[in-house]
Amino acid sequence: MRRLWIVIFCLGCIACAPVHIRTTDETGVVPKPPKNKALIVFLRPSSYTNAVYRFYDGDKLIGVLERETYFYLEVSPGKHSFGAVSNTQYPKSANYDFLEGDLLPGKTYYILARPINAFIKLLVFLEPITPGSEYWQNLDRWLAKCKRAEMIDSAYSWEEQNSGQIQKLREETRKELAIKPDTKSIRPQDGV
Repeated sequence: MRRLWIVIFCLGCIACAPVHIRTTDETGVVPKPPKNKALIVFLRPSSYTNAVYRFYDGDKLIGVLERETYFYLEVSPGKHSFGAVSNTQYPKSANYDFLEGDLLPGKTYYILARPINAFIKLLVFLEPITPGSEYWQNLDRWLAKCKRAEMIDSAYSWEEQNSGQIQKLREETRKELAIKPDTKSIRPQDGV
């Protein structure tokens, strides 16, 4: 009987999870960037967990991903600080990860959002997908199975209500990284 209640509770949590995206029928479609912009593609090919990840350029929300989804965004060339936050429904188990980028116009850059189970926390880590990297050989297969995600109004409403919590998490992570710097980055030559 106890197991039944646990299953019912878990299903209820999943059913009540907020929806912040709609998916399109597009799979693997990545347009060419304009000559004066860079294109950044975030993807989460994993079907592991129902966690929702939110993505930022600086402190601006730029996208939301659920399992097996991706989104792309045209950005100005130059330096960017991309970030992702996981498990925002459960602040004690949330994490924030950063990836610095220096982007060239007319190039496309890929970032993998990788879920990691760390005992009671489900974390997100951002990894550059660059030609020759261990992830590059999987890129086409991952894009083919992922549906393109578009944020809906509830994502922006959620962001307004929780921006303080996200900012605090971002600042705490920056302090930790100042102590032990992370060397992950997207270099200009990583674009294709």
